[in-house]
Amino acid sequence: MSNNITLTQNNPAPSTTNQRETSFAADLNGKQETPATPSTATGYVTATLNGNTLTLTGNFEGLISDATASHIHYGGVSYPGPAVFSITINEMAANSSSSSNETVGGPQQFSTNGTLSFTGTLTDSQIIQLTNGFFYVNVHSTQFPNGEIRGQLLPEGTPGISTSMATTQNSSATVTSNGTMGTSTGSTSTTTGSGGTTSGTGSSGGSY
Repeated sequence: MSNNITLTQNNPAPSTTNQRETSFAADLNGKQETPATPSTATGYVTATLNGNTLTLTGNFEGLISDATASHIHYGGVSYPGPAVFSITINEMAANSSSSSNETVGGPQQFSTNGTLSFTGTLTDSQIIQLTNGFFYVNVHSTQFPNGEIRGQLLPEGTPGISTSMATTQNSSATVTSNGTMGTSTGSTSTTTGSGGTTSGTGSSGGSY
């Protein structure tokens, strides 16, 4: 008996749009930044991947200084990487009347507490990077322009998201000037990717 399968209109090839929803979460704090910051601020985000659409919401509070931006970055635990997507900061300083979206050409100033939101389309390679734990979220501030708090996006329900991963992951990584990064965990497999700060696939490095 032949095991060949013919792809027809009633038997199409698999598609990312047919995949079930996958949930991710991250605890944000200063200890996970690279380098770590003395900030006692905290944050939490949840994200849902439905097909190739990622939707993220979250909040942060207690920053040492006003928030200036928030991003999804490409990078392994304890390693800085390029910004791939910009996250909208929804709450602003009470004395500000400008848009809540981060603008290109200069950061705006937000309050030390706020909420976060993002919806965007991921490429197939970015989906692989996300599901393998190579995306993280951080919040930048005036005192810490490279990031005051950070958290690794991991499958929701992962125990000790903000503590165990940094000490148990045995990996090495390098980030090159074009934003690509390779990692290894004792095997021969390598994960690579690139990122940019615009809305879709991302092609260049950004803030850490």
